[in-house]
Amino acid sequence: MIPTDADRCLVAGCLLGSFVGTDAPAWLLAAVRDGLGGVLLFAQNVVDDAQVARLCGQLRGAHPDVIIAIDEEGGDVTRLDAAEGSGTPCPAAFGFVDDPALTTDATASLGSRLSALGIDLTLAPCADINSNPLNPIIGVRAYGSTVGVVNRHVAAAVTGFRSGGVSVCAKHFPGHGDTSEDTHLGTARIDATMDLLERRELLPFAAAIDVGAEAVLTAHLVAPALDSAPVSLSAAWSHHLRSTMGFEGVIITDALDMDGVAEGRGIRGVADAAVRALAAHADMLCLGSNFDAVMTDVVIDEVALALAEGRLDRDRLLASRKRIAGLRRERPLRPRLEHASDAARRVAEAAVVVDGHIPAGPFAVLECRPRLSMASFNVAWGVAADLGAFGWQTTAIAESDDLAAACSSFVCRAGDAPIAVVVRDAGVHTWQRDVIARCAASCPALVVVELGWPSPQPPECGAYVITHGAARVSAQVVIDMLRVGRPESKEG
Repeated sequence: MIPTDADRCLVAGCLLGSFVGTDAPAWLLAAVRDGLGGVLLFAQNVVDDAQVARLCGQLRGAHPDVIIAIDEEGGDVTRLDAAEGSGTPCPAAFGFVDDPALTTDATASLGSRLSALGIDLTLAPCADINSNPLNPIIGVRAYGSTVGVVNRHVAAAVTGFRSGGVSVCAKHFPGHGDTSEDTHLGTARIDATMDLLERRELLPFAAAIDVGAEAVLTAHLVAPALDSAPVSLSAAWSHHLRSTMGFEGVIITDALDMDGVAEGRGIRGVADAAVRALAAHADMLCLGSNFDAVMTDVVIDEVALALAEGRLDRDRLLASRKRIAGLRRERPLRPRLEHASDAARRVAEAAVVVDGHIPAGPFAVLECRPRLSMASFNVAWGVAADLGAFGWQTTAIAESDDLAAACSSFVCRAGDAPIAVVVRDAGVHTWQRDVIARCAASCPALVVVELGWPSPQPPECGAYVITHGAARVSAQVVIDMLRVGRPESKEG
């Protein structure tokens, strides 16, 4: 059978598309006019707030009911502030401080900023529990490693974002925290029993649902306690979310260009995954980033063909379209809140923990630069550039460098200056622990600054600084601290 225009329009209404550039291209505006359900903004679509507001106006002008979404968690995963780093700390910082009222205030501030720009939906918060400290993709994106902390702050964040005027999408269902692989790159598994999942991973999603989360994003991981298929392509998991957990909102897939479901087969892999996801009762399909007209049409054609041939249920897609319409938010009448909120600054400062003595600078700074995940690879972070602007000696090091030679050279050049080694997720990236050990052998009093998830085994050093994330607001606390010094302390 040949799909009709009505088939294509119905299918397009279930897609969350994307594009290249900072202005909506003609093909995208045409797609929106023809019924594309939504557009997801990424960092490459953002210059500043004024440009984003204009872009949202372009999209809204093409069709007033289009859903405009953004993958804005704050902290390490920011799209609005990728060029400079976020003024909102990472979720791990909020969880460490553990004041849900501050979490609500800060996310309300961020939500009001999104709403004022014309955005309807943010793909946040993360409801994952970082129970595996070696997790390569979640880390400081989680509010904590225990269910109680994550429950409290997921509920607070959902409440805050919604009060700011945006819909929310809790992710990555059923929980990505107890995994050791990145679904951007391939298959990941969570091998917990259903009993454990119900006592741990699923509870933060239940908390999000209880306080009104409009959407839940399904992960591409395999959770064999219920099904051998990836959760985003699993009718069994969709049924559990609907029937057992009582969720009536929008089920959105994680990006279908991720190799956890696309399997390295490019746009054909995306199109096949799109059909499977809708057959598994997903409502809205996140295609991924940097799509063009041809790629988008390939997906629409493949899904429309499945619809015309009866492999997809038309009534089910019509029901999905009704749910998706509920994501559209009316702009709040109250004035926008300050996005550089007092709550965010208070959390950033309180989340910095210092164990040991920090002398006053200038320091010689060695900053480890790990390869970041696709979720945050293009987000500015670190302290070396700012400290270098003060005339301090700064050096960057990567895993591909000759670590022995690079560390020896750095220590030699440092001379009598105190040394600071800046790391990010040293518990995950073992080469960073090697860098610390090599520098500590020559300078036992060195200061180690951890901008990621704290290592299960703190390094041997003169002072260990934990920020609970690499957000700009948290990095600034460390920059100020290194400039003026800090006496012996074990308090944030």
